[in-house]
This record gives sequence, C-alpha cells and structure tokens, in this order.
Amino acid sequence: MGRQWCSWCFRKSWHLLFQHSSLRRNIYECRLCGQQTIKCRLCSNMARAGKAWDDEFCAVHDGTIGSFDTLRIRLKNITEWKLITKREGVNIARAGKIAGGLIAVGLVATGAGAIAAPAIGGAIGGLTGLSGAAATSYGLAVIGGGAVTAGGFGMAGGTTVIAVGAGLLGGTGGGILVNKFAGEINGFDIKTRRDGLGTQVIFINGLLSQGESLLQDWRPTLQDNFPNNTWYELAWESKRLRDLGKLALRGTQKVAFLKAAEKAAKVATKQATKKMFSAVWLPTILEIGGNPWLVALSKAQKTGQLLAELILRADGRARYVLFGHSLGARVIYYTLQALAEANVKQPRIREVHLLGGAVGRDRKTWKGIDSAVDGRICNYFSKRDDVLRVLYKVGTLFISEPIGRGPIESISNKIYNVDVTDYVSGHGEFKKNLPMYIRR
Repeated sequence: MGRQWCSWCFRKSWHLLFQHSSLRRNIYECRLCGQQTIKCRLCSNMARAGKAWDDEFCAVHDGTIGSFDTLRIRLKNITEWKLITKREGVNIARAGKIAGGLIAVGLVATGAGAIAAPAIGGAIGGLTGLSGAAATSYGLAVIGGGAVTAGGFGMAGGTTVIAVGAGLLGGTGGGILVNKFAGEINGFDIKTRRDGLGTQVIFINGLLSQGESLLQDWRPTLQDNFPNNTWYELAWESKRLRDLGKLALRGTQKVAFLKAAEKAAKVATKQATKKMFSAVWLPTILEIGGNPWLVALSKAQKTGQLLAELILRADGRARYVLFGHSLGARVIYYTLQALAEANVKQPRIREVHLLGGAVGRDRKTWKGIDSAVDGRICNYFSKRDDVLRVLYKVGTLFISEPIGRGPIESISNKIYNVDVTDYVSGHGEFKKNLPMYIRR
C-alpha cells in the first residue's frame, strides 16, 4: 500500500500490513506513529483501528476535519480562517448514513454541521501518542466532551476551563479544534471593517441591541485612536447576543424583575446538590435547556480559543489590539489564556481593553494571563451594571464576581483597573461612552 493520510497522526505515511482478514478489512500499522489503521470505506485514506477503534471512515469522511492538507496551513491574516475548514470529501457525520444502509453512530449535531465527538477526541488524543480508550479520554477532556478525569477541568473565569494545551495550538491539533469549534459557534466569522497598516485592531461585541450595527458604537473610539490601522470585527452568536440584549433591557427597566430573578436563582442554587457544583458537571449545566445566557458563556470560551489559534496561524509579524464588551471581553480572556499557555516567545497582543467584562475577577483566574500581552490590559468597570449583577452571577451559580463590576484582583503591573461608574450607568453604556474614559 502506498503513502496515505493517517487518521491518528494526520500525516501522510506508509502503512504496513499488520493483520490480514478474508472477512473484514485488513489492519495496517502507520510507520510514523505506530498506530493500527484500516482503510476508509469511501477513499484510500486510513481510518483508526485497534482494540477500542474500528472506524468506518477516515477523519475527513467522519466529519472530524474538512481536509488533511489544510490542518497545518499558514494564513496571511485571520480572515482566511475558512481555508482550514474547506471540505474535500463528503461528511458522513452530516449525511447520517451511507449506501448499503450503514448508519453512522455516535454523532453529535453541532452548529453548522454534525461532528463526531468521540472521533475528534480520539484524534486529538492520538496526537499525544496515546491510543484507544486512553486517547479518546484525553482528547474529549481537551475539547470538553464526554466524561473526564478529575484533572480534566479547572475553574476559572466563572465557569469551566477547557485547557487547549501548549502543544496543540498552531499545528495539527489546532487545525482540528478550528474544524470543531467553527461549526459549533453560530455565525462565527472575522470581517475586515477597515484596511490599514501596522497594529491590527479586533473588536468583539457582547450583548447587542435589536438592529444595532456591530461597528457603530466602536467607530468613534477606533477613529480617534486607530485611524490608520486595520479593523477586524469578530462575529459570533449574533442572534443569541441580540436575544440577550432584549432580555437584559427589559429586565433592567424593572427593578422588581431584577430582585425577583436574583432571589429565585439564589433559592434554586441552595437547593441544588453538591454534585451539581463539581467541575465535571458544569459544562452540561451551562448548556442545559438552551438558556441563551448560559449557552453564551460556554460559547465565548470556544470562540476565544478559536481566535487564539487563528492569531498563531496568521503572519507572525502581525500585532493586535483587542477590544471586547461584556461576553466579548470573556472571549478575549480565553484568547489570552490560550496564547499564554502556548508559550509564544514574543507576545502577539499589544494591548487589551475590556468593557463590562462577563468573566471572573479573582486573582487565580488571571494568574499568568498577562504573559500573552506586550502592553496593558485595561479593565473598565461600573458598579452600576445591574445586568452583570444578576445575569452573570446567576449564570455562574454565584461562585464568581465579574470584572465588569469590580477590579481584577492581580498584582501584575500590566493590568490597569479603571472605575468608570461616573460615566457608565448601565451595561449598554460602556461602548458608546468609551471615548470619554479611554486612556491611551
């Protein structure tokens, strides 16, 4: 057999015959990673095989990735991210069945398409040299699916952290994560809003008003401070963010509503079992029932890790300034966390501006985050933000205080806390009043 793509190590390799079978497909062994492989039902590439795996399809046809060739592709800029997910073959995970009536099992529908979560878990685990059940367990812990060991999750930012690991970003593992997360985040895209030179500015929204332009509130600040630079808008979950904006506006107009919601949530929290608070259970709790705020908290984490991967893949000379409001600030937090874990020698981020951030502010959460930034991390908070006082604390089961209502607890000389209570009387006023209090 000639050189074919391996669904374990995602490299083109010779596959030597390991076990001949007259009834089933022959089993081979990849010369590069040593894992057992089996020929894909639909192409000449190799699927995974072994004691715990006997896949019908290779990583392309089971929906794990769009193409083997693009997993390590470099990008000219972050707007080219779709090149990583460009599909070269049919996604059986989406089709649901193949000719002959074989049903594709173990698939989870997510976002723009269906993804085979166990297959992705095994794929990422395989990159570490693990195989079988061990590879799947490790990989699922990384991407946040299935049961994990006690050390698989850690608390930070007011919810569960899915550690992407320094060895995954910027390479094949990062390419797999882009394929997964881009399909799970509704409307994910990065759009150029202004071409320019030098440092590139990325702005990320949180809650949106109905009919609000994604750029309108940012424009005055960007024109004053970055008139000749490139502006990028990171779009994500726009419909959900608009629904949340309407919900928050109705709630803040009625003080009684806020008090009732807060009281009801506290009662429900006290009645919950202790098991419910464990780190392993939190991802499920956060997305249960489709509650838009809770789901958005979880989606922000994936969006942040996805942005970190794209930044590492783009031109290494590019430097960025990040602006984020509300849940957009949460996206930035996870971007910084992932970049810090990647141990990049020269930080890609010049400075950061967080407005009414929906992310935890305790010292442990922010430890080491500043290593991803060359300059300042500016946190603008208002003690009059009632949306964060209620929605954020309910969404995090009252175990986290948001940076949008108080200072980040850090001794880092890069983190600047700016009390803008005099300028911002509500969650929706951070962006439009930013020119009044931003310090350049």
